[in-house]
Amino acid sequence: IKAQDLTTTLLQINQRPLKILDWQTPYQVMLTNLSKNSD
Repeated sequence: IKAQDLTTTLLQINQRPLKILDWQTPYQVMLTNLSKNSD
């Protein structure tokens, strides 16, 4: 497996909205949590 293929797959997974996250992407949830913690 090439590193580029893994990176592409990882980006696709992290940009997919998930029902368990109230239809947010994992990336959106991470950014929200980071901004809450920086205040």
